[in-house]
Amino acid sequence: MSNMPSLEKRINLTQLYDLYAPALTERQREVFELHEIMDLSLGEISERIGVSRQGVHDFLQRAMEKLVSMDEELRFSARIRQYEAMLEDLKVLIVNYRNILPGEFLEKAEQTLGLKGE
Repeated sequence: MSNMPSLEKRINLTQLYDLYAPALTERQREVFELHEIMDLSLGEISERIGVSRQGVHDFLQRAMEKLVSMDEELRFSARIRQYEAMLEDLKVLIVNYRNILPGEFLEKAEQTLGLKGE
């Protein structure tokens, strides 16, 4: 993940945080949110929570490592991307076969997939 551009890395970490935040300690969650979501500097976080700048850095590093490690082990983000791709493929099939699908099925499928009006 270190080869990723900064913005892409931050987005990815935030998505991992959404998935795995409960596995972090309270302090790791606090530091991660202040740094990655509220965009505070390590110094600002240090002043706010009363921990040295190095301590804040350590909390943040451990949180990020834990998020990446958990995703490497559990692979939830990869599964989500896979399901999203499958959903898009299904939408394309519904649109492409619209004229030969039974009306009731088509109506329910379009409603479920949010295809009304496409």
